[in-house]
Amino acid sequence: MNKDYINKLSSKLVELTKNMEPSMLLIYLESKGVFTKNTVELIKTGRTSIEVNYNLIEALNKRPDKDFQLFIDCLNETNQEHLADLLTATADDPGSFVDKVDAGTNPIPLAIDNLRMNEKTNNRGDIAVATEYCELTDFVYENRPRSKRGCLIVCNEVYERNTDMTSRSGASVDVNNLHKLFTDLSYEVQVRNNLSGSEMWSALNEFASSPLHADADSAVIFIHSHGSDDDNVISCDGKRFSVSQVISLFNGSNCPGLAGKPKLIFVICDRGGFKDGPVVVPRSGTESPCLGPCDQRSDSPAQVALVRPTVIRTSQVVDLSYSVPNTCDFLIAYSTPAGFANWRNVEKGTWYVNALVRVFGKYAKDLDVIRLLTRVNYVVAHEFKSFSAPYVSPKSGYKQIPAPVTMLTKEFYFYPPKALID
Repeated sequence: MNKDYINKLSSKLVELTKNMEPSMLLIYLESKGVFTKNTVELIKTGRTSIEVNYNLIEALNKRPDKDFQLFIDCLNETNQEHLADLLTATADDPGSFVDKVDAGTNPIPLAIDNLRMNEKTNNRGDIAVATEYCELTDFVYENRPRSKRGCLIVCNEVYERNTDMTSRSGASVDVNNLHKLFTDLSYEVQVRNNLSGSEMWSALNEFASSPLHADADSAVIFIHSHGSDDDNVISCDGKRFSVSQVISLFNGSNCPGLAGKPKLIFVICDRGGFKDGPVVVPRSGTESPCLGPCDQRSDSPAQVALVRPTVIRTSQVVDLSYSVPNTCDFLIAYSTPAGFANWRNVEKGTWYVNALVRVFGKYAKDLDVIRLLTRVNYVVAHEFKSFSAPYVSPKSGYKQIPAPVTMLTKEFYFYPPKALID
């Protein structure tokens, strides 16, 4: 396959692997002679749909040029036209960049330079209207650390016998560590332990309707429990709630006090039975950029030099009302990817919370939450490993990687960024 087709597939690899429905697609591709039966069986060896889709794209890259169009045809014939459009849209088609707001309205391409829209031409010769653009402060959520802001921790450790679920020993250690951390971060922390389904739903509803949110700058929710491979969290009596149900409680319609404010939801549970194995990567000779060896910890925030953008202030009166999607401004921080197990030490708690408390405790005064969670990913991936026998080789033991999902629209700092207070 020529480079143009390979580049198209590569540039849309994330969207394709996440969103393709491979079952019927593979049947159509085999029927059109794109893949042989043996190739289809090899593609299906992926453990998850994402891995199957990745195998499919890899195999397609090795096919002749004509099979690219056959692939597009198969996407259309299996009701996946939106993915076909991703691969066939061109730069001359304005619909490939932004949806039209109203019928007959042409979108205006944005060009940001020094905080303003410059007059620029696109490849059709149209001129974008020069207009004021947003201040840099518009990219940072308002921060009020002295206001009362809420944090709810729901922890299910002891399960009823009729659920056939084991106790989650070590979870209470996580709760104690999280309570201290978020108290230090100026949150009013509520802890609810070992809840039935009705109690769990009631606790989440009560927190969503709390009057604290009206004056708060953010809210934090931890759900620490057994989970399932269909993204449900499980109460102590075996009742199941989807993460999307939890999100709906805190969206702009159901929780107007948090509309436009960051809502951080941490989901600490198994999301399936797969256990991630290690892969050996040669060392570059540098230590961890985050915390160093696993047994080293600083209980006080580090003083680090940061380059921050200069904030331009203005006294211009502006309209403070604006509209946002109902489900934006969420961060869903999963302790493990879909389909995988969450590792927990019965004496020290989960790997994820251990890393989170260490990273947040050291860097929360300086970094926004996305960069904090990236460092949490690093610590969990590099510094934790399971093994039940004496250490043998770098390939022994299981590993884990957290999986945060962001719908935030700005940077969120637990403390005011230095650029905003200097």
